[in-house]
Amino acid sequence: MIAYNGSALFNSSRIFIFLLISFISVSCNKPKITSKLSSRDSIMDSYFQILDSLPFEDTLSLNFQLLKAYHRNDTAILREVYLNKVNLSHSVQRVPKRHRCDTNGLVNVMDCDEGYRFSYSASFCDKFAIVTVQKVSGGMALQSVLYQIDSKTQGCIIVKQGNKKFDDKAWNSFSEELGFADFWGLKEENGDIGLDGSSLNIFGLRKSKASHNIEYKEIRRWSPEKTAIGQVFRYILDLSDIEAECFHYE
Repeated sequence: MIAYNGSALFNSSRIFIFLLISFISVSCNKPKITSKLSSRDSIMDSYFQILDSLPFEDTLSLNFQLLKAYHRNDTAILREVYLNKVNLSHSVQRVPKRHRCDTNGLVNVMDCDEGYRFSYSASFCDKFAIVTVQKVSGGMALQSVLYQIDSKTQGCIIVKQGNKKFDDKAWNSFSEELGFADFWGLKEENGDIGLDGSSLNIFGLRKSKASHNIEYKEIRRWSPEKTAIGQVFRYILDLSDIEAECFHYE
């Protein structure tokens, strides 16, 4: 005859109930992944659901907002973005064409472990600058190129260019300025635009050796001189060999 211990049986029942509840909890919390993604709509619905569950996913970018608006047939947002681009196109047409500029010698940010390219121009100014900052062994490398518009050809020529290298202290200061301006958290565009003023475009890229992930971001700002991100460009402009009296920095 087998003798049953009441206390042991009670404890065994508690353990079984605990394991059962734990299994149900895990099953409920586990993301549902289905292989039945046969249509475009089902794929996109699942895609947006997954993005909503990721805490660090950038859902403020213009590309994401356009994709979401197109999927949901949100014509109001699509029309607003289109009209903003039309206004931008009208203002750009007032600026001399710069597509003939020699950019072959510029540092390719895509080849950097971490790098940023700043492009700055101002109204009523025949010069504009492209400054590239990259993290290198031992510090920071900075390439600066000052272009000037040729009034006859509407092309441009290189007025001045230079390459400098700085220590880790300069890179750390630059990183602090960039972090204070929250570059990686900014929207691609903030809606501010005008005929006069200035324009600052920034493209950034950073690679993670640990996770092999690559992050990249591009923002565009109109008349940013008094903003935090505008001061980031001012910081590297002071480090470069570039000077232009018509730039909108005092």
